[in-house]
Amino acid sequence: MDKHFSQRLFDLSDRVAFVTGAGSGIGQMIAYGFASAGAKVACFDLREDGGLLETVNTIQEMGGSAFAYTGDVRDIAHLRAAIAEVKTQFGRLDVALNAAGIANANPALEMEPDQWQRVIDINLTGVWNSCKAEAELMLESGGGSIINIASMSGVIVNRGLEQAHYNCSKAGVIHLSKSLAMEWAEKN
Repeated sequence: MDKHFSQRLFDLSDRVAFVTGAGSGIGQMIAYGFASAGAKVACFDLREDGGLLETVNTIQEMGGSAFAYTGDVRDIAHLRAAIAEVKTQFGRLDVALNAAGIANANPALEMEPDQWQRVIDINLTGVWNSCKAEAELMLESGGGSIINIASMSGVIVNRGLEQAHYNCSKAGVIHLSKSLAMEWAEKN
């Protein structure tokens, strides 16, 4: 990956980023993008398959600065501890990207309550926990930007894709993001 490609598009030098879901998929790619634009990146994920360390190692091989923090977005204490580490290592937080999430489609009539709750807890409550922990440090740092990854499934239903729990969680992320933007805009 060309470290300087993103810097031609935008520059995040001297900025600090925090990414949930950084061990794979969208979160991993955005962590790389932040790093290639010059940001120091704190990478957060629950994965135990080596994906999180792969993200950090790739960023460091690009010449960037990154560290890994293993935790669960369902537990705000994990997020607050990770954000405390961001403050210790980098002194501030400028941008956060919340991409941690799961899908696991299943027809509603076959879905047990624990499967429903797990998706809601990770995809929606996990984003709330992340935003709250991130905003607490951003407020100290003078403000920042929080980006939440939702899905088109939060506003449409894909015929044949039976995932009511996922769709509802992503619709919630969309509305949560709008609500927090309204509440926190004056806080920068």
